[in-house]
Amino acid sequence: MNHYLANDWRRAHTLKRGGRTLISLDDTAEKRYALDPATDLTPEKIYERRWAWSLFERAVGRLREQYTAASQARLFSALKSFLADDIAEADYARLAVQLGMTHGAVATSVHRLRARYRELVLEEVAHTVADPAEVEDEMRSLLAALSS
Repeated sequence: MNHYLANDWRRAHTLKRGGRTLISLDDTAEKRYALDPATDLTPEKIYERRWAWSLFERAVGRLREQYTAASQARLFSALKSFLADDIAEADYARLAVQLGMTHGAVATSVHRLRARYRELVLEEVAHTVADPAEVEDEMRSLLAALSS
């Protein structure tokens, strides 16, 4: 009876100070992971995929910084979608009109953007390996991680 009264008194005083709300960590984790898409990938594969994306995102960030430093942020914004997408002639023509450039100038700009992006990705990969000879193997495993 003494324990019951002591616990009852503690609960009553706790409520006067705003009460306590217990949060079950299991419920929180369940809700969080219920929102994640279902996948059959192993944790190692998920890590490799995220690592690959982070390398490519760093390269894009560096590329954006370089274009911004050269006062070409608007050009970068217009061309960045061409880093991943296949380009149709209609896209070149639309972009040429939008930027006030010729079709050939847009094609050259896209080519230069992609070439510089490729260089920056290779530089990012080179920072992650001990031996420069391992860059090609690391690139292959990054691309394999993204394709699986």
